[in-house]
Amino acid sequence: MTETMPTARDLLLFACFTGTTQAQGMKLRWDDIDFEHKTIKIRAELCQNNHGYILPMTEFLELLLWRRKSLDSASVYVFPGRYGGHMSSSQRAISMVGKKIGHPFEMNDLRRGFIAAAANCGIGQQLIKRLTNHSLSSDMTDSFFRATDDDLRAAMEKISEHLIAVMAFDIEDWRSGKNQRCYWLIHLPSEGL
Repeated sequence: MTETMPTARDLLLFACFTGTTQAQGMKLRWDDIDFEHKTIKIRAELCQNNHGYILPMTEFLELLLWRRKSLDSASVYVFPGRYGGHMSSSQRAISMVGKKIGHPFEMNDLRRGFIAAAANCGIGQQLIKRLTNHSLSSDMTDSFFRATDDDLRAAMEKISEHLIAVMAFDIEDWRSGKNQRCYWLIHLPSEGL
């Protein structure tokens, strides 16, 4: 069952700006979002390695999540399904993106894109692994690396700023509500097809 396009579009943006998997995004609940401390909790049961983690919430993510909250405040899920519960498919939106860019596209491309953006920003491999919940290597020197919450937040903001610039996305239009329909390559219609 396909979901409404604005919800799918926002899920794709969330994945792009967090590096999370499709399941992590679709099953994200409002009690995983801490607007006061500006964090996003990815629960252990949503992670392949069964280790949950906390992501810092960037300015863009905060705007996106507040917008989601205002649209779907009755649901316990950030990306609710059409008939209750969490979103169950984003395939229609993924297909539309593939057609728009002219080659096959899958949700995991957004995760790979997040990792590539982080590397392009000069963020170290250990920080990237922490942000994407990949296991740290067994290299002895890795055990000396301790990323602080400030390190993670600075890295997330740097990645977010890079993605906004690369996408030629106008954050002021987003903030004012002028252009919430057209962004990045997605350009999904506000209404379902």
